[in-house]
Amino acid sequence: MSMGSSHALAVTANGTVKTWGINYIITDTLDVGVSASQIWPVAVDRLSGITSVSAGHEHSLALHQNGTVWLWYGNSPAQPPAGPSGGHLAPVRITSLTNATAVAAGNSFSVVLRQDGTVWAWGSNSHGQLGDGTTRSRSSSTPTQAQGLTQAVAISAGTAHSLALRQDGTVWAWGSNSHGQLGDGTTLDRPVPVQVQGLTNVVAISASSGEHSLALRQDGSVWAWGANGSGQVNGSNPATVLTTPTQVAGLSDVVDLSAGSRFSVALRQDGTVWGWGLNSAHQLGHPDRRVHTVPVQVAALEDVVAISARDEQVLALRQDGSLWGWGNNDQGTLATGSDVRLTPVLLGGLSHVTSLRASNSHVLARRQDGTVWSWGDNAQGQLGDATAYVREIPAQVPGLSDVVDVSTSSRTSFALRSDGTVWSWGDGTEGLLGDGTQVSRNTPAPVPGLTGSTALAATDWASHILVLRDDGRVWAWGNNSSLQLGDGTNTPRTTPLLVPGLTDVRAVAAGCMHSLALRADGSVWAWGNNVFGQLGIGGNYSSQGTPTQVPGLTNVKAIAAGMFYSMALRADGTVWTWGDTSRFMDGGSVIHRMFPPAQVPGLTEVAALGAGTYHAMAVRTDGSVWTWGYNPYGQLGDGTLLNRTTPAPVAGLQGVTAVSTGSDLAFALLANGEVHGWGSNRDSRIGDGQASTHAIPGNVLPPASIQVTP
Repeated sequence: MSMGSSHALAVTANGTVKTWGINYIITDTLDVGVSASQIWPVAVDRLSGITSVSAGHEHSLALHQNGTVWLWYGNSPAQPPAGPSGGHLAPVRITSLTNATAVAAGNSFSVVLRQDGTVWAWGSNSHGQLGDGTTRSRSSSTPTQAQGLTQAVAISAGTAHSLALRQDGTVWAWGSNSHGQLGDGTTLDRPVPVQVQGLTNVVAISASSGEHSLALRQDGSVWAWGANGSGQVNGSNPATVLTTPTQVAGLSDVVDLSAGSRFSVALRQDGTVWGWGLNSAHQLGHPDRRVHTVPVQVAALEDVVAISARDEQVLALRQDGSLWGWGNNDQGTLATGSDVRLTPVLLGGLSHVTSLRASNSHVLARRQDGTVWSWGDNAQGQLGDATAYVREIPAQVPGLSDVVDVSTSSRTSFALRSDGTVWSWGDGTEGLLGDGTQVSRNTPAPVPGLTGSTALAATDWASHILVLRDDGRVWAWGNNSSLQLGDGTNTPRTTPLLVPGLTDVRAVAAGCMHSLALRADGSVWAWGNNVFGQLGIGGNYSSQGTPTQVPGLTNVKAIAAGMFYSMALRADGTVWTWGDTSRFMDGGSVIHRMFPPAQVPGLTEVAALGAGTYHAMAVRTDGSVWTWGYNPYGQLGDGTLLNRTTPAPVAGLQGVTAVSTGSDLAFALLANGEVHGWGSNRDSRIGDGQASTHAIPGNVLPPASIQVTP
């Protein structure tokens, strides 16, 4: 893998190349057949059998297993005009170079190491970075040899200087030396290689995209020289320029290193990554933005086998072949879809999703492998990652496995595991975590005393939760101001209590301040607030403290609860609603209380339901999605912001198996495990890395992750 200034490259396990980032029309460095930037990784056309890559400023290099070198680039002054936009829009072979063993792309120049230990280069040469004794630039068709350099075993290219490691463990440098980055004790540019002073037994090197250099010695120690204004060389030394190597304190057992613009990172033998220097874009993987003059560990990242840093961002390859990134993403080089990532996040997509729940602040998704993924606001720790940082794309919740279902309240999360236990995390206000306290928690923990659970339902608007156990009984806890816990009182509960009088229950649903239960005989029971007739019993609209049967409903197979309304799906595929229908009928100017339940006209062959604050969804047996109701944020998915009083299909969605609604957004789960979302993207809940409203469905993330050869 390799990080460039505005794009990134990775070699997959089958020898193909993936690329992402900025793809300017004048550069076309990505070679994906288009000139648009790529937020997500895409394959480079016509390349296979690749063993390594290197990304420069606006050009790319690839090394083939047969020793040939391949180049693609745009209208760079470092390269000769070619192609319709002045660059090579597809990889071209450097025919004059054979038996290559390594490639390195600098800012506007390229360096190649051949099997015979010689080093060759082309591109910009204004500081002598090609090493041929001149400052004359060379084209890729006429590479020039670095003078006097033999027995080289490794190379590295920076902004305008180059490094080479020789077989004897010495390091040689040439090119720009404005900040002592050549390590020869001066600040004079060198057009031919000179030996870096005082370094022996070196096994790895890295030239920064700024003005400093790094070397790793055989004993696991790291040495640095050059620009030191941000402590990227030696934080204990106040000098801003260090012209000879100095050891980096506090680092041992290092096996790999990489130099960014004004920071450095090192990989230790235990698989952890450490960084020092500038942290303005969180390129050290640390939540603050201050300079770190001594190495700090990158949080929540283990089992790393390789690293690559550039400018203000880092990529890390883990042992399992997954690729992680952090730092500045304004050029899309992290492929995460957001501008800045505070901590490492897995690159790639959210696939194989089997259930998903959205609140008005965050979203949870359960994957086929039993893991849970979260994104959105995290002010109360509702993402479960032990932080309070917002996540614009899905990230796995640590410490949870064997999960079979998830649910969300406004700022609280719940997971049901296969062993029947319920786990909670996030906002603990009103005892919603069920642990007997009102203390928030940013990591999952089991709810005491609950076993044999089979289903759960939390409300997005007022804090209470319902849990169905395998004996057909219902347990509840949290807010009880409108009698929504069903125990006949308005006393809030911080631990689960049994809802009396309910047996043979098959499903539960929670509204703002009311609750629903579906029994095995197809009847629906309701309790709690009834101001809008959401219990379906009419009368004086008084709250009900214990479960009461909803009249006129039989053969029901699914239920859903909105803010102040309720829905039921009957076995014949028809949908029935009751409660507050004001937003469904005239946009809310007049209060409409509807009871008993009435059939939604024009909707048949329905297989699943979804109830938002004031918008409703239905999945038909043909896999289409139908929506109606309030639409100020595009939550109906029809490309408009107009309310609709009758159901209409969401265009472009097929193969849908389930839907989930938040207060002002919606999600559709497809049979292939993909997730599509639309509506308000407040708190980045749609999960595509953007922060705007989406009036039409968009894929949350591509369905597959990058798998890179370790």
